[in-house]
Formats: sequence, structure tokens, C-alpha cells
Amino acid sequence: MAVKKILFVCTGNTCRSGMAAGLAREVLRSWGREDIVVSSAGTAAQIGVPATPEAIAAAAELGADLQPHRACPLTPELAREADLILTMTRMHKKDVERLVPEARGRTFTLKEYAGRKTLADLEARLLELAAAVARVERGTEGENSGDHSGKNREELVRSLTGELRHLEAELGDMDIPDPIGCGLDEYRRCAAELQQEVTRALRRFLEEGARPDG
Repeated sequence: MAVKKILFVCTGNTCRSGMAAGLAREVLRSWGREDIVVSSAGTAAQIGVPATPEAIAAAAELGADLQPHRACPLTPELAREADLILTMTRMHKKDVERLVPEARGRTFTLKEYAGRKTLADLEARLLELAAAVARVERGTEGENSGDHSGKNREELVRSLTGELRHLEAELGDMDIPDPIGCGLDEYRRCAAELQQEVTRALRRFLEEGARPDG
């Protein structure tokens, strides 16, 4: 049986990615899947640092044991060996792709992959909208342009700006906020969100049956 590898990535590897990996192992165990190996790493992790007490407690409430967890720095080898890399934020995704350019195409934010959205498409649309707003404000895009025919300039700016803000919020929602330094309640919220997104991501990975790019 071919073993597949999933790598979760955050910053310090003491909160989010460790919880995500622990929760993923529990989901896979409950599904009887022993052919998928889950690990985690941090872009700025210090070797051997344990998970925070709050992460251990929040994960334990959902059935995952983080007591043995020790932080591991992200390395090119870890990224190259992974069939799927799931990051906690868009910045972590960029960090992975800078470190190992060939990992592009199998590196996603967790929520991007779980939600079956394409971050690149959203970012491209954001740039298009920002440029359109700038053109209208400069007066270089007329009232009859694009999909906004018949609207005056003020209405057009409002429409484009509203769409721009909605898209910015959607992009921001692709990140899992870092609970470090917060209380147990915030860790619980983070763990619950991770459990939901990890489960959705694992379902997709099993449906696809191989590397996300093929």
C-alpha cells in the first residue's frame, strides 16, 4: 500500500499546525486509514519546543493528544516529500513556495483546499477590481464600461468598492488566525475551526486519491 504524506505548516509549530496534524490523525484513525502519514512544521519553529498548554488542552477536548508534540522547522526535504502541503495562512503558502518552488501546485492554505477555492483566482480578481476602481476615480473608465453600463461614476465606484471589500474579506477568511498569547477559549475556537477544515480537506484528498496536481 502506497503511503501518502500530508504536511501542515504554520509559524512556530506550537499551536495551529500541531493541532491540525493531531486532529487529522484522529480523523484518519476513525476512518481506518493507515496509508496517510501526517506531520507538521513551522516556518520559524525552534526545534524541540512543545505545544503550548492551551493547544494541548484544546486539542485534547477534541480527542487529539499533543503531549508528545515537539516543534519542527520547515525544511526543503519535508516540503519535497509531502504529497500535499496545507498552510495556515496565505503568507505561509508563499513561504513554502519560496523555499521549494516545485511545491507550487500541491501547496494550499488549509481553507483554500478544504473549500475547493483557488486563491490565485481570487487574488487576480482583487487586482482587477482595484485597477478598475482606480480607473474610474481617475475618470478614465466611462459610465458605459464593462458590466456596469448605465451607472454614473459615483454609483460605479460604490459598486466596485463594495465588491472589492467583499473579496478582501473572502481572502482574509482564507487564513486561520494565530491564537498564540490568547486564552483557552480562543484556542478552543481555533481547534474547532481546524477540525472542521481538516476533515473537509481530508475528504477531498481521499477523493482525489493522489497528489492534488495529478
